[in-house]
Amino acid sequence: MTIDLNQFPKVSLGHLPTPIERLDRLSEHLGGPEIWIKRDDCTGLAFGGNKTRKLEFLLGDARSKGSTDIVTFGALQSNHVRQTIAACAKTGFTCHAILTDIVPHEEAAYRQSGNLLLDRMSTASVNILPSADAASAKLKEITASLDNDKSAYVIPPGGSSPMGVLGYIAAAVEIGQQAKELDLTFDAIVSASATGGTQVGLTLGGQQGAHSAPVYGANVYHTDPAAFEERIEKLADDVCESFGVSRQPQFQHVHGFVGEGYGLPTPAMKKAVSTTFQLEGVLLDPVYTGKGMAGLFDMCRKRVFTDKDKILFVHTGGSPGLFAYQEAMT
Repeated sequence: MTIDLNQFPKVSLGHLPTPIERLDRLSEHLGGPEIWIKRDDCTGLAFGGNKTRKLEFLLGDARSKGSTDIVTFGALQSNHVRQTIAACAKTGFTCHAILTDIVPHEEAAYRQSGNLLLDRMSTASVNILPSADAASAKLKEITASLDNDKSAYVIPPGGSSPMGVLGYIAAAVEIGQQAKELDLTFDAIVSASATGGTQVGLTLGGQQGAHSAPVYGANVYHTDPAAFEERIEKLADDVCESFGVSRQPQFQHVHGFVGEGYGLPTPAMKKAVSTTFQLEGVLLDPVYTGKGMAGLFDMCRKRVFTDKDKILFVHTGGSPGLFAYQEAMT
């Protein structure tokens, strides 16, 4: 049984389909394979990014349930929160953002610029808390404060719920259609992976026939590989149980590039960001795609792929984060 995406309510948010481009100079620099990029940084909503696809289904679900208020979570420089705030502005929901200050990155720009600057420019309620426990308490406070005629729809970090994963099952279908139009077959798909919605959606989409490529999720979130893999497996189980599909896919992971922790810069990330920009004019980000591309660089150096393979890197967005890491990046 496959998931019929047409049965779920959606709101229109993204500039879709996003382009797929060949990175000739980067491919030459690495000595093969042939690298392509899926530009989900071009989804169009407040600098774009992968969360826009998830939010189309999440806000569609919220609207169908009669919710008036959206509550969501993220780290201080959350790309997800920035896109959720923008999506609520576009669709008329009241947005409550709960940010946890958990990344020990101390430069001043991290607390003034980047995504946080955009959040503060909005009409959303932006709440900065020091811990996950404090964030949970704030959620209870917000939901208790709503009037009786209002209803809160809670979106987890990264939008990575079963409903949010539908956005990347749809993206898998889009990739398959574009590959046919380009008359090529991708031998692998690589993306950064944190809360897991993108990796799980692309993998489940392949299981349902959207494409035939193995999907590699580069762990940019957890310093414990086993804990990260358990997180991905649980999300996949939740999706399959929610939508009544069989659990088949084997997940492929790339470890070793998160560094000292989530959101903390690494030399390999900085090299990947600078090289991709200098050779292709494509801006990655310090937290997700920079580390994901560093993982792809390493796979190329280790000859995981042949010179003739065609590899698709999914750019999940996040470039506003560059402005929050000015000292680290320069």
